[in-house]
Amino acid sequence: MSLRAALALVSTLGLAPLAGACLPSQTPAAKASDAARELNSSMRWGRTEVALEHSSPEDRDDFLERHAAWHVSTRILETELAGLFMVDATHAVVQVDISWLLEDDTSLRTTRLEQKWIEKNGKWLLDEEERISGAEGLFGEDVERAKPRKDAQFPTRVIR
Repeated sequence: MSLRAALALVSTLGLAPLAGACLPSQTPAAKASDAARELNSSMRWGRTEVALEHSSPEDRDDFLERHAAWHVSTRILETELAGLFMVDATHAVVQVDISWLLEDDTSLRTTRLEQKWIEKNGKWLLDEEERISGAEGLFGEDVERAKPRKDAQFPTRVIR
């Protein structure tokens, strides 16, 4: 190793702690966004235990009830954060678009949820959640299903 390379390495390592101290801490909006992304991504992939870590203790039973059909009779295809609004430093409103199918129906459905988040003891938690637009049925409501179509193009005949 050349002297120039050794000096560059020593100066870089010597300044590394100082560079880390200059980085700004994450804003409340960024922390709320990260928590919302983790909860919704976890629910998309069926990791309910991870999502529950981001749900307030007061809402956990209701959360489990609302999401009971997910990955049982409802297939979640995509979750996407559509917006985040900071009410104040400890309260946020997040809108999430969910694309989903019923297991026995191939009609693609999209629902927009509004989630109210609160920061408690440095951790962002989901406090309330409701459907504000789009298809019903995501939370287990009864919905009309597409009628199965008869295959008219190639009728089957049984020869005995």
